[in-house]
This record gives sequence, C-alpha cells and structure tokens, in this order.
Amino acid sequence: MKHMRKLAVAVAATSVAAGLVLAPTAASASQSSALGCQGASATLHYYYYTSSGSIGDWTKNCSGSYSLNSAGFRLYSGGWSGYISFNDSTTKRFCDWQDIPLNKKRVTGIYLSATRASWC
Repeated sequence: MKHMRKLAVAVAATSVAAGLVLAPTAASASQSSALGCQGASATLHYYYYTSSGSIGDWTKNCSGSYSLNSAGFRLYSGGWSGYISFNDSTTKRFCDWQDIPLNKKRVTGIYLSATRASWC
C-alpha cells in the first residue's frame, strides 16, 4: 500500500509540474481496486465555482491524490477521510460525513485516504 501511495503522490506532483490543472480522469478498473474504492453512498463531493460563476460538482469514490485548481465552495466528505490542499500551502483535514464550507479558497488538491485517517 505504501508503494501505491508513493506512486499516487508522484503522479500528482508530476501533473502539477506539467501544468495540468483539470480534474483527473477516472482510474482504470485495476487501478481502482488497488487504490481502494467505495460504493456510491460514500461518494465525496467537492463543489467549486466554475468560470461562468455557477457551482460545479466534482465527485470521487476511490482513494488517492487528486490535483485541482479551482475556487472551492464546499466539500462534503461522504465516507472518506483525508485532506484538502490550498494554494497558500495550508491544508484542511476532514473525516467521514463532514460538510465543510470553503469560502472561495483556491483548492490545489484533495487526498482521499485508503484507510481511516489517524486524526479521525
């Protein structure tokens, strides 16, 4: 599992270095089972402001590190724990079933832990 976590972090860092700021694509079936996925009832929802000013909904059901670059509106963690990274180099930890207002803070990444985070 440590190897997969290091790989996910390396992929995320490479994506950021390459200037990729779009939401990541879905993982393949083999990646999904290796990283740990949950059913639809545990879905994480990250709500963000789109360029038109409306609210977008980015969802994830699999653990891993995801690179983003958007103004956050709200995060509903679903059945996940992990943390949100911001462009000011701060992070916000979250646990299962939390609803967190983000107040337009620039979100640069979301990490979903494959196991319950130690701070929860």
